[in-house]
Amino acid sequence: MNDDESVTHDDPTNDAATAPPAPEERLALAVGRLTRRMRPTRGALAASHFSALATLERGGPSLVGALAAAERASAPSMSRILDALESRGYVERRPGGGADDPAAQADRRTVEVVLTDSGRRIVTEVRAERAATLGSLLAGLDPQQRAALVAALPALERLAALAAGERAGSGRDTGLGDPPGR
Repeated sequence: MNDDESVTHDDPTNDAATAPPAPEERLALAVGRLTRRMRPTRGALAASHFSALATLERGGPSLVGALAAAERASAPSMSRILDALESRGYVERRPGGGADDPAAQADRRTVEVVLTDSGRRIVTEVRAERAATLGSLLAGLDPQQRAALVAALPALERLAALAAGERAGSGRDTGLGDPPGR
């Protein structure tokens, strides 16, 4: 038997090479491609920077540690993110978190992060940019494909919430805005 005859179509060891990718692989590839295409260009923000801004915009002022936990970032990583955002005027750090807690205000280690007007503006601009990008991509689909994506939104939103380690409907902001009804 020569090399060409050693592998047949019935050979189970050859199935992996010829089998179509699993749905999970296809979804991961599509989401990855869309994510790269939807990275903000306005303000040249890193995804982690935009996510921190969006979390502050959605939830209001936050203690640094709570923001780090919400973003699933280490304290040193969050400090670097906040340094970059503060240098651009998007956030302010204020000593003493919790206006109603005199002990927290007296503790200089407690720092609250507040979104500035400039930070709020960049969140709005990036969301608009992403929506426009996605709109132009969606225009390339036929009506049935667009309807299928709309029908899949609840499952995708649930999947995003699970990925963020949260209950459905409360996942981290993707920058595309809240789902309808919120």
